[in-house]
Parts: sequence; structure tokens; C-alpha cells
Amino acid sequence: MSKAIKRREFAIAGLAVGAIVVGLTFLLVSLNSTSFAVLSSNSEESLVVQVAAGEGSEDSPYIGSENPMEIRCADGQLLGLMYREDYLVEYARYNPAYSKQGFEELQAINRDVIGWISIFGTGIEYPLVQDRTNSNAFYLNHTTKRNFSLLGAIFLDVANCPDFTDFNSIIHGHFFHPYGSGAAMTSFKDSVFFDTRRYGNLFVNGRNYGLEFFAFIETHGYDWDVYWTAVEGREDRITYLENILEIAVHTRDIDITADDRIVLLSKTIPNEANNHYLLVAKLHDEPVPNEFPDWPSR
Repeated sequence: MSKAIKRREFAIAGLAVGAIVVGLTFLLVSLNSTSFAVLSSNSEESLVVQVAAGEGSEDSPYIGSENPMEIRCADGQLLGLMYREDYLVEYARYNPAYSKQGFEELQAINRDVIGWISIFGTGIEYPLVQDRTNSNAFYLNHTTKRNFSLLGAIFLDVANCPDFTDFNSIIHGHFFHPYGSGAAMTSFKDSVFFDTRRYGNLFVNGRNYGLEFFAFIETHGYDWDVYWTAVEGREDRITYLENILEIAVHTRDIDITADDRIVLLSKTIPNEANNHYLLVAKLHDEPVPNEFPDWPSR
């Protein structure tokens, strides 16, 4: 497949991401108090969502998938249900770091589950999916368990190999926040935070791989020099790496070459639907040390 076709396909996916995230902006402002969010203000049939969130306690009426939020039109018509799985501890018991049997249970629920990603020192612990129908659109508004949710899931780009053998693999997720106490991926914009959070872990195909973060980028969702999936050819790989390091807000001096594999985590910037943060890591064949073994408290 040519570079032009790959980039054109990503452009289509990018437009879909932008359209959904524009609507999500108001909804994600507050989840700890009752509020109303208008997801589309361009017509008289604006979609209105009532968010009646609890305090995050076990008594909250919106813990887990049994008690979804209702999504209604302005005229009161019920359009669907939104689950808050990703905000709380819905997936904690599936974390392969604690139970590989639990992770296999999650895979049995959804065959699209391919792995688990962790960013040490942030509380970010997520299952990772990849849509087998060859579309990036589904998990923009569906959870890992395939329930409808405007929060979406964390998913590997469909253009990438699920075993992470590509030179560059791109992971999307407009909600890269932790389950409990901790810091969101946006915290990496702070240089001190970036300097003190160096490692992570990728679990895929039954084994753990190390992640060593070496760059933090702020760019727009149509930056094809960044969102160019599965870069092939040594010269193109060198050019891709040079561009990453040139535009990065923060970098870390590590040994990285065109012979390595890298992983990019992409997140929409709050209130800026077409702009993105990307955290870039070198993929190691062996696990790397977790300098925050007790983080976070759940």
C-alpha cells in the first residue's frame, strides 16, 4: 500500500475522531457533579446528556456497567446508554500484572483485546484493543467490552500489526486518564513530570515488553509526518525519527535508531478537538524497571 493511500485512510479516520471529540469536549469537563452537556449545538435536535455521577464510592449509582447513563435528545427521546467503565475500576481485575487468567477472561468477552498498556507513575492501566473489521471508528465510542460509551477505548491503529512488529505503532485514546488517583497523560507536558516518568509496560502475546519514553509531542491530528503508520524503509524510518525529535516539546537522550521499534500514544488535547498530545516510547524486548511499584493506590 502506498504512503499516499495510507495517509488518505488516516485522514478519514482523523475526521471521524475530530467530529466525535468536538462533541465530547463539554461532556468530559465534569464527572463528579450533576450537569448537562450539549454534544451538538448546531440544530434544534441537539443531543443532551445528563451526567448524574456519584462521588466515586462503592455506593455510586454509576459504578460499572449495570447502571449506565441515559443519552437523550433535547425532546427527551432516549438514544442510548453510556457506561462509565473507564472512569472507575471496571477493568482492574483483568490486569495481567495481577492475573493472567483474568486477562484471558477479558479476551473471552471480546476477541479484539490484544494487550495491556501501563505508564508507570501515572496510574494509567488500560486494556488495549484493535478492531478486526479494519476500522478505527468503532472504538471511538465503544468500551473494551463493546458497550456504547462516548469515552471510547484505548486501541491500536488498524494499519499496525497486532504483535507490534512494525517500526512505529500508534495507539489512540481520547481518554488516557487513570482509573483512580494519578495523573493523566497531559501531565507529561510538564518537564519535571516528563523527566521523572520514564518507563512503562506493554503486555502482548502473553509476554511483557518494556516502554522507554523519549519524546512528548504537541501537534494537530492531521500531521501526516507523525500519523504515518507502519513506516517502511530505513531512510523513511530515519526521517520519521528526526521529525519526531525536531518537533517534540520534551525529549530524553536515549539510544534510538531506525532498527528499533517505537510506540506512540495519542490523545486529544482537552477543548482542542483537532490537536493532540503524543507520548513516544522505544519498545524493549524485555520489561523495564518500575520506579513507582506502589503507584497508584486504588
